[in-house]
Order: sequence, then C-alpha cells, then structure tokens
Amino acid sequence: MSKQRMPTTLRWFFFVLGTGALIAAGIYLKAYVARGTFLDEGLRALMFFLLGIFFTLMYGESKTVPEKETHQ
Repeated sequence: MSKQRMPTTLRWFFFVLGTGALIAAGIYLKAYVARGTFLDEGLRALMFFLLGIFFTLMYGESKTVPEKETHQ
C-alpha cells in the first residue's frame, strides 16, 4: 500500500488563503449592507466568498486517505 502525501505547507497555505478570502467576503458584505451598492461591494463579496470556498475545499482535498484492501 502506498500513501500519497501532499506537503503540509501547501495544505496550510490553502487554509490561510481560504480563511482570508472568507474574512474579506464578510467585510465587503458588511459594506454592501451598509451602502447598498451592488456593483462595488456586492460583486467583490461574491468573488471573495467563492474564492474562500474554493481554497477551503482544496485544503480538504489534500488529506491523505488510506487505500482500501481488495480481497481476491
């Protein structure tokens, strides 16, 4: 059985990027609610939210999963 490992620094890089993007989305969402300008803060909030979700999923994708044994 061979396990493929992704470097832990790359996993933490995805985690930090995802967290930062989600925080930025929250900041832009608050500005959107306060001012109500859709083209400025609304689109930026949506963009950073999608980037944050993407990087968070990439963080979870790089976990090692043990392979299942097959019985013959």
